[in-house]
Amino acid sequence: MKDLDKGVFLLFEGLPKTIVESQVLSIAKLLGEHGIEMEVWAFAMTSASYKESLVDLPKYVSDYNLKIRLFRGVGSIIPFSSFLNAVLFLFSCRMNSLRPTFVRGRTEYATAVAAMVKPIMGFNLLWDSRGDTYSEYEERIKEMPRYLRWLPFMKLRSIKQRLVTVGERCDRAIFVSEGLMNLQGKGVCSKNKFVVPCLANEEVFYFDISLRNSIRCKLGYQRDDIVMVYAGSTAVWQSVSETISLMSKVIKRDSRFKGLVISPELDHFNHLIPADLKHAFLVISCDLREMNGFLNASDISVFLRRSGRMSWVSSPIKFAEYSMTGLMVASSNTVNQVNEIGDCLANIVEPLVNSILSCDSQLSNEKRQIRAEAAIQTCGRKKSIQKLINIHKFD
Repeated sequence: MKDLDKGVFLLFEGLPKTIVESQVLSIAKLLGEHGIEMEVWAFAMTSASYKESLVDLPKYVSDYNLKIRLFRGVGSIIPFSSFLNAVLFLFSCRMNSLRPTFVRGRTEYATAVAAMVKPIMGFNLLWDSRGDTYSEYEERIKEMPRYLRWLPFMKLRSIKQRLVTVGERCDRAIFVSEGLMNLQGKGVCSKNKFVVPCLANEEVFYFDISLRNSIRCKLGYQRDDIVMVYAGSTAVWQSVSETISLMSKVIKRDSRFKGLVISPELDHFNHLIPADLKHAFLVISCDLREMNGFLNASDISVFLRRSGRMSWVSSPIKFAEYSMTGLMVASSNTVNQVNEIGDCLANIVEPLVNSILSCDSQLSNEKRQIRAEAAIQTCGRKKSIQKLINIHKFD
């Protein structure tokens, strides 16, 4: 007998610091508060990922009051890894005496693994499509040495096949943008596919003048300092080298400007910052609930993405977080959803030195409060709660 209204949020990335709280744990907790109980099952496919996730696991369990299970999975470079991970998933379900009503697979890989187990256990399958994984891997290939670039084409073929498989076998699918649904959702019945953008939690992200002043004082910023912030990973499509370069050029032109980088990958960013400008940068890491304070302390976010289909169909949650704290966002036109929302909020500035230098008239607390309140209506997740609940209910 199935456990009624109980699901498994399945991922094969371990518990990655940059996304697991905002895109997995907070969603599972939200659904639980509305009667849909979920366990988070994270398979780590490398020993490094497993060790890092093991360290963070107790804090996540405490902070979110969720049942989170961490397993060691089989690396994707191993032949037949999807099948082997499916066996591990089935075995883990049996060992934990769990027969879920549904499984939500984060990305097409986790969904494809669950699809192999679905006929045996009889659960409903929800595909959580987070982005254009095919194009993302193509971008990674470009970073490889030329003599190795021929090797990954087998993986590209596997990704393409998985996308077909999950489109045919899932019962429902969530896409983060219309563009992504049009790209990947052709095999999913129209009534069973939904667009839910990456939205931020209004209780976590907001603008507060007292919080801003407190964190700026803690970080040592002066009243006239203008803080440019980047928050995120070093993934190739994030354009982190270009981000640090742009910040550096602005700082050289006007010493009031400072750089703030928030990332778990501190060493990578410390190596990117020019030696003569290290005094003007802070590089720190934090958890999701601390992020709001640091964004409040900042003035302008730098949000660059590589051009191409991968960026165009994406739905970056960082843009929602930046916007809901009232920041101006230095962004090019590479992400369709950012362009559309940014036009409504009037919070986009061109990612050029002169444009950033001249946007200080938009940085008053009054204007920022107005932008933040408008963004909460557009980028906050409250408006999508009922839609999420309906998607996860299988009668």
